[in-house]
Parts: sequence; structure tokens; C-alpha cells
Amino acid sequence: MLRIVLASATLRAATTPTSLASSPAVATALAGVRTLTSSSAAAAGEATNRNAKRPISPHVTVYKFPVTAISSIMNRVTGMALVGGLATASLVYLPSSGDITDCVHAFKDAAPALVPLAKFSVAFPLTYHYLASARHIYWDATAKGLDLESVNTSSTAIIGSASALSAVLAFM
Repeated sequence: MLRIVLASATLRAATTPTSLASSPAVATALAGVRTLTSSSAAAAGEATNRNAKRPISPHVTVYKFPVTAISSIMNRVTGMALVGGLATASLVYLPSSGDITDCVHAFKDAAPALVPLAKFSVAFPLTYHYLASARHIYWDATAKGLDLESVNTSSTAIIGSASALSAVLAFM
């Protein structure tokens, strides 16, 4: 029993960080290792790539997104814009008189040139998200139109239709 306790205490002492650092094998292994901060590590990595004549990995802006990716991202962004716009309108108009029509008429009187832009900024998220959601409901119900060519065509059609419909609504 005494051997087990001594062996356990010796093992714990041998594996503490201070004992590891003083170990000759660990000291030899860590001899060429430096501690780098994140910014100095990035700079060191860039210098290493430059010295080795290796190409730097391109950023996401280099790539051209396919229309399906743009459509998917736009669906998510318009959904967030709708929720954010509703929450903002609620927080702004609720404490006031509660009559949104007074605020709309005040905006029309104050900046009539911005009215079509404001209408478009409300109409586009609504129409785009509605059309993209209708496409998803169709896909879920029928499992048709899921091949790459059909998805590209429907994505382009939704973006164009939502833009045109929003422009019409903005000038009504």
C-alpha cells in the first residue's frame, strides 16, 4: 500500500508544469519554440509564406458566389431585416401616440424625395422573402425543381421579380 501512495505522489510531482519545464527532454524539444501573440503569429506566418514563395490563401471576396448562394443569403438577410424593422418600428412608435399613420405623414411632409426609397426598402424584403418562401414550400411539397439548373433559374427569377415588384410598389 505504501508503494502505491509513493508511486502516485511521484507521478503527480513528475507531471506538474514546473517539473515538465525542467525536464531535459522537454527543454530540448521546446528549445526552438517561441510564444507568439495572435498578431505576431499572423505576421510571422505571412513572413514565412513570403520567404518560402508560397501563395497566400485568398479571401472570400476573391470568389464569385453562385446565384444560389446569393439567393440563400438574401433570404436570410431579408428575414432578419423584416424582424429588425418590425422590432424597431414597434420600439419607436409604441411609446409615442401609437398612431403610425401620423408618423408616416410626417415623414412624407419632411422628406418627400425619400418616400420611394423608404417604400422600396420595406417592399423588397417583403416581396423577396415571400417569393423565396413560396419556392421553398413548393420544393417541400413536390421535391421538384431541385436540380442545379432549375435552382439557378428560379433564384434569378426570384431576385428579378422581387426587384421589379418592389420598384412598382415603391412608386405607387
